[in-house]
Amino acid sequence: MHEIGNVLARQGELEAALRWYEQALQRKEAAGDVRGQGVTMHEIGNVLARQGELEAALRWYEQALQRAEAAGDVRGQGVTMHEIGNVLAERGELEAALRWYEQALQRAEAAGDVREQGVTMHGIGNVLAERGELEAALRWYEQALQRAEAAGDVREQGVTMHGIGNVLARQGELEAALRWYEQALQLHEAAGDVRGQGVTMHEIGNVLARQGELEAALRWYEQALQLLKRRGTCAAKG
Repeated sequence: MHEIGNVLARQGELEAALRWYEQALQRKEAAGDVRGQGVTMHEIGNVLARQGELEAALRWYEQALQRAEAAGDVRGQGVTMHEIGNVLAERGELEAALRWYEQALQRAEAAGDVREQGVTMHGIGNVLAERGELEAALRWYEQALQRAEAAGDVREQGVTMHGIGNVLARQGELEAALRWYEQALQLHEAAGDVRGQGVTMHEIGNVLARQGELEAALRWYEQALQLLKRRGTCAAKG
């Protein structure tokens, strides 16, 4: 039941996924599977977060964390702490988000989970970039990229390269930003990350516009819009 929920969530059928997760949770509670309860509660939180129901997501993550702690599931604790950090960051509570990311990173290191280390480092970089601490953000992104490469996580490599490009663009290093965006785009394509492709194409357009290359920028914006429309996403800004 949990796996059916996972498939439906990946397909974007969130309400159906939620129903299957709820059934899976009932079974796990009946079986006394504390660790499994935490895993399913975590996924319910993920679905609610994607639906924008952040308070409800936070409540489910807190319950998931309690179960992971009771089961001694260190990796599960870290992954859930990371998601709590994500929710808080989305709400603009950056200091609180940073504290949760730091705890999540400790758990990921204790569990030897290289991929999760990288994803959490990326989250720390995002918070620092949001606070305007660009050099510190860059250092965290570079560490995150190393972990993503070590884990063979192509999608996360692309997302982190995009973040590095964003910082460099904010610092006015437009040529360097462009090079990172181009690498990010290649990895988004390799990972089949259509949204990532569209968002990065949009940022390439932004850099070209700042450089005065308006015709080239327009072409990149049009490609980005086509991709994002195809995915049903309005992620492009402006």
